[in-house]
Amino acid sequence: MYPLHFRDDQAVGTCREHERILDALTEKDPDTAESAVRSHIQRSRERLIVASDASAPTDRPSQR
Repeated sequence: MYPLHFRDDQAVGTCREHERILDALTEKDPDTAESAVRSHIQRSRERLIVASDASAPTDRPSQR
């Protein structure tokens, strides 16, 4: 799904988010790791909403 709905610049940003998480885990810094994970989840949610809206049909038939 990721390659179908996201731009290359978004992939770079996602990789940076993953790096921040891994860096915090490597440094054994649970507070920073938690913050990085929460931020990543929020941004992922936002990206999915935008991708979902962009791929939604615009001429939906009326439902009866």
